[in-house]
Amino acid sequence: MKRFLLIIGFLIPLLAFSETKIDSLLSAIARAENDSIRVDIYARLAEEYSGLENFKLATETLHNALELMEGKPGSKEYVWNLLSLSNAYLMQQNPEPAMEYAKKAAGMAIAAGFNAAEARAYLNIGTVLIDSQKYDEAEENFLKALRLSISTKDSLFISYAYNNLAIVYRHQAKYNEALSYLYKALDIKQKIGAPGGTLSTLGNIARVFRDQKVYDSALLMNKAALEISRKLGNVFYMAHTYRNIANLYTDMGLFDLALAATDSALRISFQNRFFFIQKDAYQILSRIMLLQNNYKAAYDYQIKFMMLSDSLNQIKSQSRIGEMEQLYNNEKKERQINLLKLENEKMLRNFHIAIIFFLMVIMVLFYFRNRKIKETKMALIESEKKFEQLFNEIPDAVFITRYGGARAGEIVNVNPAAELQLGYSKQELIKMNIVNDISLEIQPEPVRLDREDLLMKDRKIEFVERKKRKNGSIIWTEV
Repeated sequence: MKRFLLIIGFLIPLLAFSETKIDSLLSAIARAENDSIRVDIYARLAEEYSGLENFKLATETLHNALELMEGKPGSKEYVWNLLSLSNAYLMQQNPEPAMEYAKKAAGMAIAAGFNAAEARAYLNIGTVLIDSQKYDEAEENFLKALRLSISTKDSLFISYAYNNLAIVYRHQAKYNEALSYLYKALDIKQKIGAPGGTLSTLGNIARVFRDQKVYDSALLMNKAALEISRKLGNVFYMAHTYRNIANLYTDMGLFDLALAATDSALRISFQNRFFFIQKDAYQILSRIMLLQNNYKAAYDYQIKFMMLSDSLNQIKSQSRIGEMEQLYNNEKKERQINLLKLENEKMLRNFHIAIIFFLMVIMVLFYFRNRKIKETKMALIESEKKFEQLFNEIPDAVFITRYGGARAGEIVNVNPAAELQLGYSKQELIKMNIVNDISLEIQPEPVRLDREDLLMKDRKIEFVERKKRKNGSIIWTEV
């Protein structure tokens, strides 16, 4: 799989996983108590499928996990799941969805401040851009990833950025820059103990040396990678490295060694169903046979290569069709969600407008009510002032008294003319009763009650009576 080395080191499975473990995880999904546990199991299951190079099932599994997390988009788990999907599509050499999910993850990571996820998104985006031969844009994304990783002091991601920058420079034939970055990446990975990343970087260094036809150095790097993969029991990378060694021996004209390495790659690939490596091995065998002038064998191996390529391309095409449908459904679902959000926002906005309008009406009514009360109070005060002025200036004596009941006749208020008429001060008169203390007329009870009844009915009464002044003199007054 020629383009496999373009994918950063963390994409290489460290172990070849057994189907027994897959069955165990599938059973665990059914027994899981909640979606959070199911998401975690799906993630582990996707790793198992990737280890078996069954990226289609890995992709489907990751989509299942993503559906369970629909209620919390933008969370760290959601963003990292998007990146895992992007990785799975990179492994299937399916750049469109790989870019789609990486960009979506980058946007969410930026919004939420997930620097590590943002850096990894840029690494994936850059990898897709390398496949499109957009090396300047790829370099820009890898540099973004490098700056973010340096700011967070993430040594592993710094090494990934170095590794991928080296791949850009290798494609641009800037071999010295490529090797410089690769050795920096290798140093970091060895220090932090990242064997998978070490394998990837050793393979990339070997490719740079092979491009320069420095075969001995390339072979040395591949043998180092093979030794590490053996110690780890990583059969996937063992098959991958045997294939690379076979290519090197073929370039060097060492066909027997090339055939032995190819046989090892094929044996491991058959046992573990690594179809992409099988395909590449058939192409190497066809090339060896052709260089040895064995045209029939070269033709037979080329036919096997083409048949397996067609099968894999068909699978990849089906995967792309399925992914296009998935992306369409996702986009459709997002549009529906956005429309629902817009409707909700519209309803909420209308509700707010109604509330504001209602409050404004209340405020206007309250304002006019207060204004009316204030005007009424002002009018009442003004009326009282006019009455007081008239009451004090009128030349006739005015006595305001109580009527009806036990306190009938008690003086409540008098004007200055009343003070002058009787010789009492206002304070003295208010303590007196006009019937008992001032009037000298004896009113029969029926007459008094009749007068009170007329007054209660706002009727006017007139009569003449005698009043006693303070000095004892008597005066006649008209009431």
